[in-house]
Amino acid sequence: MKNKIVFVSLIDSFASKVSSMVASDLSMFFLDLDKFIEYNMFDPEKLLKTCGVEHFKKQEKRIIQDALQFENMIFYSSFELFSNNKELFDEQNFIVIYIRLSLKQLESFNDKNFVINKLAFEDRDEFLKKQCVVIENSFVVIKNYVDLIKKYLVDKNIL
Repeated sequence: MKNKIVFVSLIDSFASKVSSMVASDLSMFFLDLDKFIEYNMFDPEKLLKTCGVEHFKKQEKRIIQDALQFENMIFYSSFELFSNNKELFDEQNFIVIYIRLSLKQLESFNDKNFVINKLAFEDRDEFLKKQCVVIENSFVVIKNYVDLIKKYLVDKNIL
């Protein structure tokens, strides 16, 4: 597969599962970039405290650049990681797919790591809608999203 695909969302746990299932269904490898960075930095919090934000961002960027060289891979990126490193995805002509859930759908998740207010949602949602292919569904069902994404990839001759 020549095309490079990265998924982005405002709810990491759901979108990472969707991305992983798409990769599995397409016989591709899957890499969650946030977890990959954390793994490669060993102790990101200590690195940030010890070396500062500038060094941390350089290390993060280097790790992402290395990861983006992998072949036959579908990537998942959190909103923050994607928005802070968008140019890396642009440089390599990634197809960026936004797994979009409405604010009401997002609020239905019982995820202690997910907190967002309406204004932040609207800003992030608008940013992603301008930058990405948007895949959304009225039902928050992983399989529905997986099927919609695969249909999009086939219809657009990406696969």
